Amino acid sequence: MNKRLFLKLGVLLLALSLVSCGKENNSSGEEGEKTTSPSIENAVESKQEDDDVQKNTQQDTQEDETKNGVFVVAGGTNKVQDICEYYLDGLEVTPRIEPSIITGTYSDYNVKTEGNIYIDVILGVKNLMNEAKMSDDIITAKIKINSNEYTCFSVVESADGSDLENYASIKPLETRKIHYVAEVPITEATGEIEIILTINGKDFSNKFNLEGMMP
Repeated sequence: MNKRLFLKLGVLLLALSLVSCGKENNSSGEEGEKTTSPSIENAVESKQEDDDVQKNTQQDTQEDETKNGVFVVAGGTNKVQDICEYYLDGLEVTPRIEPSIITGTYSDYNVKTEGNIYIDVILGVKNLMNEAKMSDDIITAKIKINSNEYTCFSVVESADGSDLENYASIKPLETRKIHYVAEVPITEATGEIEIILTINGKDFSNKFNLEGMMP
């Protein structure tokens, strides 16, 4: 009888010992998860915060430049709320304005006066208004060289870029390439110039150097 009692007590003690070890192991596992998981989450959150800060910084810089009347030249699109988005697609000194894609028959514009040349400011323009607009109703442009100002005329590329359209309208949310062209004396097409864009009654400008751009 005593032997059976001792045997039962031994089994009971062994069971209690196993249960205690299981609890300790589970506790260790839970603690391991708690120490590892937050560090991964923090790393992900930190990277996301860095990306957001960088994105917001770029946006703030662009907005500040736009508000200060300077349009962004490289690596960004300029935006005038509810009017348009635009970016500088090219700047050329040339005697002839042609579309981006040359195929078959197309329209072109040649310098009218001997001794003059074109300064061609090419913009990609997206119409943000709720109705179709002519190019000059969205943006007008002029060029300033050595204190002399030259008004630009505008020519719109066709949707596929294979032709030039003198009187074309840009539909809402449509993006078209627009050439803003000034005819100037060849002697003026050198050194520093200022391009001034007028949008919704406000001027946005930037300066460029034409050295080495003569054809």
